[in-house]
Amino acid sequence: MSRMLIHGIFHGKPVDTSGQFLPLPDVPVLDRSRTLRVSRPPLNLTIGEPPMQITTHMPAAHTALIGDLYAAVDALNAQAVAGFLTDDVTFRLGNFDAITGRKAVEDANASFFTTIRAMGHTITGIWTSGDAIFCEGEVHYTRKDQSEHKVPFATRLGLRDDKIATYNVYADISGL
Repeated sequence: MSRMLIHGIFHGKPVDTSGQFLPLPDVPVLDRSRTLRVSRPPLNLTIGEPPMQITTHMPAAHTALIGDLYAAVDALNAQAVAGFLTDDVTFRLGNFDAITGRKAVEDANASFFTTIRAMGHTITGIWTSGDAIFCEGEVHYTRKDQSEHKVPFATRLGLRDDKIATYNVYADISGL
């Protein structure tokens, strides 16, 4: 896989440092009328409320990974989320302390998932740079008392050997 340095975006197309247009990566274009196809086995998940959506019109090399990861998160399935992680992953949510290790991250997610009834992410942007993936959007929480809370979020994932080694979520969940 070749890497390219993207200096900027001009009319929706990546531009290198000399101002030349770069070819867009060969990735599938997201068609909302079809199911997103992924190379790994399908996850056995219950869909969150509302279901996870990707609304960005610019496909990224890791759109399928983001879709699968957030489908697991929205299903409140900590074990499925852990399946995306390296053994020594470092995870941080908001201003909480970082957690290291797949099992510790799985346990922390499982504990958090018990505090809410449901959650649903809408991903509005996905970008990649080398082994880093960035996404942003809105997360819609349903509390145990059926009340709802919506906040913007952004995530930075660092990959190693096609697994998530660093997982940073920037969101204010203090309203939960």
